[in-house]
Amino acid sequence: MNWLDGVIFLIVLWFAWRGLRAGLAASLTQAIGLIGGLFISFIFYRPLAAYLNEHWQITDKISSWLLLDVFWRPPVALEIGKSNKLLALGILELLSFLAVLMISAYVISTVAYLFLSPGKYLFWGPFGIIGGFVLGAARGLGVVFILTAVFLPEQAKAVSFFGLVQPEWLVVPLQQSRFISLFEPWITQFWRFFNYF
Repeated sequence: MNWLDGVIFLIVLWFAWRGLRAGLAASLTQAIGLIGGLFISFIFYRPLAAYLNEHWQITDKISSWLLLDVFWRPPVALEIGKSNKLLALGILELLSFLAVLMISAYVISTVAYLFLSPGKYLFWGPFGIIGGFVLGAARGLGVVFILTAVFLPEQAKAVSFFGLVQPEWLVVPLQQSRFISLFEPWITQFWRFFNYF
C-alpha cells in the first residue's frame, strides 16, 4: 500500500462512516441520487457547456486566465498559448459536469427520500445501521472509481498533449496502487456504457 491507497481508503471509510450515521434509508436515497445524477450529467454537461460558452463566452475568460504566468513556467506557457482554447473548453465541460452532477444528485436524493420516508422505520435497528455502513462504503468506492475513470485517461492525454514529464510522486503510486489496479479493467467498460448514451 502507498499513500494513494491510503487516501482512497480514507475516502471510502469517510463515506462508510457517513452511511453508518445516516442509516440505510438515507444511504439508499443518496446512492439513488448519485446514480441518477451520473446519468443526467453525462447527458447534459456538453449542452450546458455549449450554452454557457455561447451566451457568456466563458472559454475566452478561462483561456485568458490560463495564460497567466502564475500557473505555467515560460516554456509551457508558450505551448499553452497555442492550445488554451481546447484546454479552456475541457475545464468548462468538467465544471459543467460537476455542477449538473451535484444539483441533479441532490434533487433526486431529496425526491427519493420523500418517497422512502414513510417506510424509513423499517430500516431502523441493526439492519439499518449495517446496511447504511455497507451502502456508504459502496458509495465511497463508486466515487473513487468515477474519479479514477475520469482523471486517469485525462491525465495521460494532458501529459502527451503538452509533452510534459509526469511527476514521479504521482506516477509511481498510480502504477503501484492496489485499488487503482482493481479499477482499471472496469474503466473501459464504464466508458463504453456511457458512450452508448
